[in-house]
Amino acid sequence: MNGVVPAWSGFNSLVTEADIPVATVRYLPFSHTPPSDFSTIYTILQRLIAIAFAQGQHHILVTADLAIYSKAEQILWEKTELQDKVTMRLGGMHLIMAFLASIGKLYGDGGY
Repeated sequence: MNGVVPAWSGFNSLVTEADIPVATVRYLPFSHTPPSDFSTIYTILQRLIAIAFAQGQHHILVTADLAIYSKAEQILWEKTELQDKVTMRLGGMHLIMAFLASIGKLYGDGGY
């Protein structure tokens, strides 16, 4: 390997004996509607579920920002048939912001 350390997927491809097909990455189609509208979020969730089912995946993890996450959770609470198909996850930046806000709330009165 000439002293070059490949990334994890590169290392796996060098040491595996299995014949693994090449993965294809594609972008999903754009939606030309307001992204934080309830009907848009519901439609996108249904499309994501359909794409996942077509690929043989019966449960999906969807990462979203805070505005879309909160509305998607409201949709999942109301549409119980979607609850076993979708798990919502808050995006990394918003997760860190919530964590830092909780620290600020906890130690807000402990300063000078």
